[in-house]
Amino acid sequence: MFNYLKPQLYYQNRITVLNFYFNIRHTPFYLLITKVNKLNIYQWNSSYMDLIVDFSQETCLNALLFQENSIIVDCYNLTYLNMYVNQENFGLLLTPQQFNKYQKKRTQSFTSNQIYSILYAQYYDDDQILTQFQFDHYLLFNISNWKLSFINFIVSNRLQSQNTIYLWDDQTLHLVNQLNKGRTQQIVIILNQIVAVQLFNPQRVFQEYNTLLVGRITIYYSIICNQTVQETKQISSLWDNLNPLFQSFLSNQFLIVQLFDLIQIYENINLKFKLIGAITFKSQSTQVQLQQI
Repeated sequence: MFNYLKPQLYYQNRITVLNFYFNIRHTPFYLLITKVNKLNIYQWNSSYMDLIVDFSQETCLNALLFQENSIIVDCYNLTYLNMYVNQENFGLLLTPQQFNKYQKKRTQSFTSNQIYSILYAQYYDDDQILTQFQFDHYLLFNISNWKLSFINFIVSNRLQSQNTIYLWDDQTLHLVNQLNKGRTQQIVIILNQIVAVQLFNPQRVFQEYNTLLVGRITIYYSIICNQTVQETKQISSLWDNLNPLFQSFLSNQFLIVQLFDLIQIYENINLKFKLIGAITFKSQSTQVQLQQI
């Protein structure tokens, strides 16, 4: 079982601890430290930390915990993306890919039909690109590339089955399924005024369909789907038009929504919501981030 400590920032001498990974069953333990995006990787050897990799010639942005005992690091050498994995002292995992300079990025790993993949999203001023890298014999290969407008994305997590990628902007929700031989299936749902999309995971080991909760400015929709859309249903509005939805967070037990200067907490029983608490901000400059930890 892997344990992961969330990044801690140390501002003295402009050094940042990027990630600290360790395995309670096996060694080695790794410590990843950046200094102005220059990465050093240390390995614990019984009584001391040993520097094993120096990525000072590259700009390293993220460390991703992937599969058991695997850490993947993405770095840029000028405009070329390199990915490394903690095998043979962090060997190169991916043939260098050329990308333009982006504003921000996001990565996520997932499994579909027992095949491991990484989604690599790049956000530019005018458009966005989502690339899917897939493992094959301990190497990553670029199998798909989608260039379209999206704000964010999520992936379903049904065990041992085909999983679906969901991308959305403020007008459209895209359902993307990876088919054989690099082919993809894409379904588009027009909803308008999309603020948030969340995946509902009921406490069942096997589930035939995915359930999405789509938050618009003044109302919620639930969408039941797998490779195709089975049902779209409007859920009664949980708030009035005077307090439009700003952001939300969904778990199996709760729905938390932010309505500009108000946070409401609902009990979630199979997507039937009951208001159980609320918080009003005294200052309009208060910043709130809702995410799972």
